[in-house]
Amino acid sequence: MEAAATDDALALFVLLMQVRLISAARRAPDRDWVADRGRVAKASRMLDGVFRLWSEQQDLVAESGADLDAGAMWRALETEIGQGDHQNSH
Repeated sequence: MEAAATDDALALFVLLMQVRLISAARRAPDRDWVADRGRVAKASRMLDGVFRLWSEQQDLVAESGADLDAGAMWRALETEIGQGDHQNSH
């Protein structure tokens, strides 16, 4: 039940982030949207990475019956975000 609640919370977070990004895109004039497209794409990739890592962690927790290790999850997210920034700088 805790895993389901966590999944629901993450799904809500993803939905809110999508709504926020889409709403900002609709409000921005075309020239601003073009200028910000790189930042939106980066944020989208980051969000995708976070969702993927979270899903993988939830699958591992469900398969093993272990508790979610929040510290390990945070370190994995920091690594994913850091790698995304590093990959985009080259």
